[in-house]
Amino acid sequence: MAVNLVAFLLSFLCACSLSASEYLGINCGTSYSYEDNSGIKWVGDGAYIQSGESHTARNSQYSTLLSTLRVFKSKNKNCYNIPGFQGIKVLLRAYFYYGNYDSNSSPPSFDLLFDENKWATVQAENDNWENFDIIYVPKRQNISVCLAQTNPNQFPFISALEIWSLDSNMYNQIDSSHALMLRQRYAFGSSNRISYPTDPYDRLWYIFSSNGLVSDSNSASSVDVTQTKDQVPSAVMANAIATLSTSSNFFVDTTQLSSTQEVPIYLNMYFTEVRDLNSSWDLRKFNVMVDNEVIDVVNPAYQTALETTYANITASSKTRIYLAATSDSTLPPLISGLELFTITNPLSNSTTNKTDVEGLGSLREGFPVLKEWSGDPCIPAEYPWDWVNCTGETTPRITSLLLSGYNLNGLLPNFSSLDALQTM
Repeated sequence: MAVNLVAFLLSFLCACSLSASEYLGINCGTSYSYEDNSGIKWVGDGAYIQSGESHTARNSQYSTLLSTLRVFKSKNKNCYNIPGFQGIKVLLRAYFYYGNYDSNSSPPSFDLLFDENKWATVQAENDNWENFDIIYVPKRQNISVCLAQTNPNQFPFISALEIWSLDSNMYNQIDSSHALMLRQRYAFGSSNRISYPTDPYDRLWYIFSSNGLVSDSNSASSVDVTQTKDQVPSAVMANAIATLSTSSNFFVDTTQLSSTQEVPIYLNMYFTEVRDLNSSWDLRKFNVMVDNEVIDVVNPAYQTALETTYANITASSKTRIYLAATSDSTLPPLISGLELFTITNPLSNSTTNKTDVEGLGSLREGFPVLKEWSGDPCIPAEYPWDWVNCTGETTPRITSLLLSGYNLNGLLPNFSSLDALQTM
């Protein structure tokens, strides 16, 4: 029976608004706000999600940020909705620390999604924390970060979320229809991890084990980093590692890439000469190699940072990416910093039919218990809301509702795609 369409605002979206500020830090599983030792302000997560349980890590060996977590024991998908960054290039980071919060010593595995795209599979560990970084341009009014259950009795959780707006010219050798998923970021030769405020975007530059390599501090009092388009912190350029001789090579670690197929990668390398060389004798020049093919030649300068980006190659864990001295070089290759990303497939911008979503909004207004549901009702197809059935189209339609014990009289909007309403 045809019924007039009723337009409703999307009630499941967070009513809070956030201007395109520099960052937003969300401490999951808590209601209080605080400022950490680095000067980053963190807020509780109540404004961004209405489902899940707050828990405390029992093994709280890490910072305050990782001492709490939000755990999701119901629904196949639970989502944070974060407004305010539409059209702005962002670094989005999610933190996970199991901390044996349930005393079961059984860390779960689950999927992590952003804007209804697969981000990563989280394989939590008993004692170690991990983070996942992604750089992209949100196309929607809200950034959606979802935790999806993939195994029975393995409950997804999250410890923190962090969003930093980036300069639009950063990481710009891919278009905005793709995202960059971080695989590694190193400050070579550094004895400490580099982060905010040394890096104003709180990129985490990790220490690199330099076994078989030579660590060298830069003799320059300062290094000019202004010509690096991705704004490498000067602290990254304060040190470097080099191979033992011109006959030995520096190899990029590709073990975090796929072992079965090559994937497109985005590789940033940062170089500077660490000594004021005697130009009549000393020469440092080396090739950037991919499986024995030269793709670039580098001759780093003293007191100046050089950034090289390679975004047109594919690689797997079997690919050999390395630096090798040229035949006329008297000094071995060296490197100060590196970022390795995989480039995603084109991002999905599909959403459930707007009219159907508005209809669900009216139901959620009528039944407060339904307000816990967030994220897109039908996308991705593997993780729809438990109480809706959807078509498999690019813009899915809702074909039926499965609600038990609810009196829907007067609350049903017009779902023109409903073949049958199941109030089972």
